[in-house]
Amino acid sequence: MAAASKLEGLKVRVVSMPSTSLFDRQPIDYRRSVLLPGVPTISIEAASTLGWEKYAHLPIGMKTFGASAPYKEVYARFGLTGEAVAAKAQAFLGESLTLGVSVGALPTHFDL
Repeated sequence: MAAASKLEGLKVRVVSMPSTSLFDRQPIDYRRSVLLPGVPTISIEAASTLGWEKYAHLPIGMKTFGASAPYKEVYARFGLTGEAVAAKAQAFLGESLTLGVSVGALPTHFDL
């Protein structure tokens, strides 16, 4: 939520997905109504990015084993603060535009 509030001028939709296995069992029309095809999707997971590539064009999270410290320090170290996530999102979107990738050209999450 903190990152979304920092992405000024962009339409941002925040979705919580506490269970990917439950989400995967939903009808495809429902899944596509939550994660819109052709719309850039960014996942944020404090534990790991493993598995999120199925749902997100840009998974943000730890790519190593964790660290022992108060969570605010760990989040800062791994770029999981609102400011860091917003910066990564803006860089990703800017890079996509620079490379000429149109939103409609992004792969859908649930190709059959």
